[in-house]
Amino acid sequence: MEFVELMSEFSRLTYPITDIRLGDETAVKINGERSWLYSTIDPDTKWILDAQLFGRYGIDPAAVFLHELRGKHDLSEAVFLADQFGYRTAIARLGLNGQMDYTD
Repeated sequence: MEFVELMSEFSRLTYPITDIRLGDETAVKINGERSWLYSTIDPDTKWILDAQLFGRYGIDPAAVFLHELRGKHDLSEAVFLADQFGYRTAIARLGLNGQMDYTD
């Protein structure tokens, strides 16, 4: 099990999630190739709840990321903070749009 997975599992078992902040996807270069890092933190505990690398950017990777996050954590009380790009559409696609807060 990778470090991020261990920390995600530990935080899921240790801390109830009442608020989730979605960080913007970030482009990173690994071995000269561009990838996109999607990550989620709990702003109260500063725990990384999940992080994944994708070979591309957009709505589909954001939807996959959120779908897998929903499988690992109870998101029923979560409020998502997102910008106006792929996350908004992905959140709506997964039926989580009632739990949105917007940034500029």
